[in-house]
Amino acid sequence: MKKKSVLFVAALLVSFLLLVSCDDGSGNSGSSLSVAPPSWIIGTWSGTFMGVSMTYEFTSNDIVVTAYGYTSSILTGLSSLTEDVVSDTEYKITCTESDPEPDEDATSTSDFVKDSSTQFTLNGFLVFTKQ
Repeated sequence: MKKKSVLFVAALLVSFLLLVSCDDGSGNSGSSLSVAPPSWIIGTWSGTFMGVSMTYEFTSNDIVVTAYGYTSSILTGLSSLTEDVVSDTEYKITCTESDPEPDEDATSTSDFVKDSSTQFTLNGFLVFTKQ
């Protein structure tokens, strides 16, 4: 069971790094894709993953992630994005990369679940607090 947890965390980290590494540094995703997060998640949220501080900034039409010194819109480098669940307590999205590396999964899912007005949990174990 512990091995599966470690593999899941590693896969999540790789997915995150792939999203962030696609940024061109301009702050403009250049994407025709769009998102519309629910109102409860709009704002800036911070958390820690494996000792690294991470920030998600949700706006009415974008999600910007900052970690490891990189800042990127999640829309950068994607061929598709679906909003699987948009509700008062959950926001779940599935992203597919437009140009994945060989032997890497091109699709990742992020499930943001509202714990309170100031906290959400990402994918069942990463806790973020509203700033």
